[in-house]
Amino acid sequence: NFLGVINPVALQLGPFQIRWYGIIIASAVILAVYLSVLEGRKQNILDDDIYDLLLYSLPVAIICARIYYVVFEWSYYSHH
Repeated sequence: NFLGVINPVALQLGPFQIRWYGIIIASAVILAVYLSVLEGRKQNILDDDIYDLLLYSLPVAIICARIYYVVFEWSYYSHH
């Protein structure tokens, strides 16, 4: 295998693990906010409005993702 086996844990601090997928998702969110601010400035949208939207949409996205996961893994969750 050309790449070998990549350890999914990027950093471990005691019992706390930071995984690569978490770093990638966090980087994508930061990049999306940055690009949104740049585009918002072109459209005369205040930076604070974009940050407020992030504060509302991020928790909703996490909750909806969890609901989606439970619905499609219902056979597991109905027994536990």
